[in-house]
Amino acid sequence: MGGDFGCKPAVEGAVHAARELGILSILVGDETKLKAELKRLGALGESRITICDAPEVITMEDSPGV
Repeated sequence: MGGDFGCKPAVEGAVHAARELGILSILVGDETKLKAELKRLGALGESRITICDAPEVITMEDSPGV
């Protein structure tokens, strides 16, 4: 999970969806970074948000697989 702003926008959206709309979310990415962002937002342990750890990163230098 990334982009120009890292996981921050996706985690903020998941927290908003969980709190305001009751939507279940699965965040896929580096578990350590996701948990840190959830903690910053006071949402670590939110029952409607699940983390799927995926620590590997695909960079712009990686060749596409065939």
